Formats: sequence, structure tokens, C-alpha cells
Amino acid sequence: MGKFVYKNQESLNKMLAFYDKTLAALGVPYSEDYFETSFGKTHCLLVGDKAKPRICTIHGGNGITTLNLRLFLPLLKDFCILAPDVIGMPGKSAPYRNISSKKDQYGLWMNEVLNHYNEEKISFVVSSYSAAMFRSCAK
Repeated sequence: MGKFVYKNQESLNKMLAFYDKTLAALGVPYSEDYFETSFGKTHCLLVGDKAKPRICTIHGGNGITTLNLRLFLPLLKDFCILAPDVIGMPGKSAPYRNISSKKDQYGLWMNEVLNHYNEEKISFVVSSYSAAMFRSCAK
């Protein structure tokens, strides 16, 4: 296991409460899913109407999915958003830094996420550090 992302368990609990509060404040339909990847347990949200075409967003470095989703809420008019919490960053996925950006492991992890949802082709909307994670996925 890599380095624990939080200062202590209390910090993790506060972040989880903040995550749930900000998710509820979005006021949109969603479902949550947990599944195993080779890098650890991954938490993912499906936001909006599941009958619409999917797009995927990844939050930036040390950001959280719920705040990232606020940027892309207008897209829910036409899409369902697939939004995983990046492993080793704040969120509900495994809280240990065990993915290396130097080895394109974010791309490997993202491919596992997409495979879990049987997504062979999907568009991404990204910002900040997530652009680099997406780039390693495309290799």
C-alpha cells in the first residue's frame, strides 16, 4: 500500500461528510458503485439520466468528484456523467497513493474503470491535472 492520503482517520471522516454534503447539494439523480481494480477499491458515480449517452470526467489532483461535477452540470441535459474518484486522492476510492503518473498507471486504472462499465468508446471532459491522467489513458 502507498501513503495514506489523510492526516488521520478524523480528517478522512470530515472529508467523507463534506463529500456527501456537496453531492446532495448538486440536486441531481445519481447512483454509486464500488468495485475492485488492480490498484484498489474504486468508487464511482453515475450522474443524471442513465438512458442518455455517457461521458466521463476525472477530478483534478487532490480535488474531489463532487466539486468537479459542478463544472459540468450543464452537460446533464444531453449526457449521463461517469465520475470515478481517483485512487490515492480525496474521495471514496482507496485512500492510498499507489498509482504512479510516471508509469502511465492512471491510464491503466482508468481503462479498468471503463471496462467495469463496458465502455469501449467514451468522450471525456477534464480540467487541471485530470488532463494528464486522461492523456495516459489514451496511450
